[in-house]
Amino acid sequence: MIFITAADTRFYFFLPYMVAQIERFFPESKIIVYDLGMTEQESKQIRDWGVEVKKWHIGPGDPVTDQTYYTRALHKPSMILDALERHKNESASIWMLMRYLTRALASQKIAT
Repeated sequence: MIFITAADTRFYFFLPYMVAQIERFFPESKIIVYDLGMTEQESKQIRDWGVEVKKWHIGPGDPVTDQTYYTRALHKPSMILDALERHKNESASIWMLMRYLTRALASQKIAT
């Protein structure tokens, strides 16, 4: 199983807990964090946990920079597609995690 998520500096503080919960419930899984604008220190810290970090380009004209929720959410399907393409030879399912799914993991609502 491969878990993917995305964060910038504003949402970095969710990652330690999210990673810990995934490792607790799914210890054999792989975790990929798409970097939407974290500092080098934050990216290094994530790598130190044994988690893959993939820089995701956000620039002028990219829908993610728009401030409406709908357009900011457009990066998620493209990251899922990227993960599927990069891991197409593996027989693993891919889950995209966001903040509210972390709470479900914490409360053990997702079966292990």
